[in-house]
Amino acid sequence: MNKAYVEDCTTLSPREALGGCRQSNIECWLDPSELDVLFVSIGGQEPQRLILEQIDLTFGPMVYFVCGCGYRALKLYLPPKGTRFACRSCQKLGYRGSGLNPKSVAGKAIHQIERISKLADTRASMSRIFYRGQYTRRFNRFLTQCGDAGLNSIVDDARDLLDILKTQGIPTNAGH
Repeated sequence: MNKAYVEDCTTLSPREALGGCRQSNIECWLDPSELDVLFVSIGGQEPQRLILEQIDLTFGPMVYFVCGCGYRALKLYLPPKGTRFACRSCQKLGYRGSGLNPKSVAGKAIHQIERISKLADTRASMSRIFYRGQYTRRFNRFLTQCGDAGLNSIVDDARDLLDILKTQGIPTNAGH
């Protein structure tokens, strides 16, 4: 049996669901008679009934899903060939890196490769890196993560680029 991983699954959060699912094959809607019931249809199949629970916290209300097992979850998962959303425990999902020994040579190498891959995905999803002549907060956080991952050349190059642009008087807010 192949192990299913969180990283391979489609996720659904209450915020996404209530905001009108932006995933092409998933439809979400509230039952007008029961506002704590959300229906989710995957690829036009029979809709799945999901219970929502709102909890009042000090900083405001928080909405959770109540999984079929009774667990209150902020995310539900749909495995690649699955037909129902459920919590991580019900789907028997693990994380790719959880089975690695981080102290072994192979474990360190695999961890580093996965970390670099995630950083590359993060950078690819950024639409802009400059705002008002400075790097955006998101890009600065990305650079910090690159530094933590040992990718110092990326950090150094980014700092050098900003210095060059400033000394040349080139505006860095182009391309908005």
